[in-house]
Amino acid sequence: MKTAISGRHITWRQLLDCQVSPFTPADQVYAIRDSADAVIYVGKATDMLERLLTHIGEGGFTWATAPSRVGEYIKANFPAALDWKVTVYAAGSVYESAIIRQFNPYFNSHHKPDQPSAQPTPPPARPSDSSALHLAI
Repeated sequence: MKTAISGRHITWRQLLDCQVSPFTPADQVYAIRDSADAVIYVGKATDMLERLLTHIGEGGFTWATAPSRVGEYIKANFPAALDWKVTVYAAGSVYESAIIRQFNPYFNSHHKPDQPSAQPTPPPARPSDSSALHLAI
């Protein structure tokens, strides 16, 4: 019998509106969910807000790296992705690898079960000038 893994949720819209980090020092594991509430990526970070924003090319370290693969997918689905959820877990309550094994997210490459991940739905077609992340919301 599987044990349910639960955490609290925040949307990308809420994350982009943050002036102060809503996370505690214990919050170190996260699961990014798409519009179907499917977990598409699981990660771990000591600075949750900074790491999540770095995925989409925002935050303080944007000069160092391009958006991640999951970040590109999120950006390709804007503005609908503004309402996608990030589930946040305290590090002591669950391990990143356990969440990956339970949900088999498409964008993770380590700790995955043997069966292939379901590929996420392709993003909708967008106009070529819509690459800017910050939209009038």
